[in-house]
Amino acid sequence: MTMDVVKRSSAREKHERIMKYEGVLFKPEWETLGENHRKQLREAQAAASKTNNASAIVPAELECYCAHVNALILSKAASISEAHSAFHTPCDRAADEELQAFAKTITAARTSSFLGEARLRAQRTGQPTHSQLDGVPMRLSREMHQAILEGQRVLSRQAMNLSAQTAKLPPKPSFLVDTCIFNWLVEGKIKVEDLPLGGRFIVAHVQLDEINKTADEEKRAQLLLKFAELGCSLEPTESFVWDISRFDHSKWGHGEIFSCVLSELNSLNGAKKNNPHDALIAEQAITNGHTLITADNDLKKAANIHGAVVMFFSSQKRRG
Repeated sequence: MTMDVVKRSSAREKHERIMKYEGVLFKPEWETLGENHRKQLREAQAAASKTNNASAIVPAELECYCAHVNALILSKAASISEAHSAFHTPCDRAADEELQAFAKTITAARTSSFLGEARLRAQRTGQPTHSQLDGVPMRLSREMHQAILEGQRVLSRQAMNLSAQTAKLPPKPSFLVDTCIFNWLVEGKIKVEDLPLGGRFIVAHVQLDEINKTADEEKRAQLLLKFAELGCSLEPTESFVWDISRFDHSKWGHGEIFSCVLSELNSLNGAKKNNPHDALIAEQAITNGHTLITADNDLKKAANIHGAVVMFFSSQKRRG
C-alpha cells in the first residue's frame, strides 16, 4: 500500500464519517420540508380549483414543486456545511459533489412525480395537459441550477469562515511519530490514548517506507491502519540521502544536523544499518520544532543532544 493510497483512504473515511453525521442532521429537515410541501400543494390546488379554470392547476402545482426543490437543495447545503464545521473541516470539492449529486437526484424524482400525477389527473378528468407539461422538466432544472449556485455559496462561506477562525488560533503542537511507536501501538505496548491530545501527528516517507517493508502482511495492514487512525500528515525530510530518500518527499538541505545526529547514533550503537533513517527523522523534528515521539533510546539521546524535544516511551511503559 503506497503513501498516496493511505492518504486517500484516510480522507475517504473522514468524508464518510462527516456525511454520515450530515444524514442525521438532514433527516428531520427532509421530513419537515416534505410536510410543508404537501400542505402548500393542497392549498395551491384548492386555490386553483376556485378559479374554475382547469388550466390553472398545473402552474399552481409547479410553483409548489419548484419551491420544494429549492428548499431541499438549500437545506442540504446547510446540513453539509454544519456537518463539516462539526468536524472542523472546510467544505471542499467532495462536499460540492455531494450537493450536486443530491440536487440532480431529487430534481429528477420531483420531476417524475409531478409529471406522473399530472398525467393521471388528465386521464381521470379527460382534460389534456400535454402542452402545459412540455416545459416542466426545463423549469425544474433551472430551479435546480439556481439552488445549486446558492448552495455552493453556503459551502464557500463555511470554508472561508473556518479558515478565518483557524488563522486566529495558535498553531497546534506537532508530533513526529517514529516507526517503533506504530509497532508498539499494534503490539499493545502502548495505546492511542497514551499519545498527546490536541496536536498534529506527522511522519516522513521514512516511517511509511519502513512500515511497507514489514514482511507480515497482517501486521503491515494493522500498522497502516494505526497510521490512518492517528491522521498523520506526510511532510518531507530536510535532507536527501541516496538509496533512502524519495525525490518527491525530500528537501535538498545542507545536511549539517543530519550529519551530527548520524555521528552521534553511530557512536552510541556501533553504526547500525538503520541509523541514517533515524537521523533523517531526528533532523526533521529538530528543524521544524516537532516533538519527537519514540521508544528508541539511542534516537532519544542523539536527538536530545542536538536540541530536539522528545516524548520517550521506555520499556517500563510496556503493556503486557
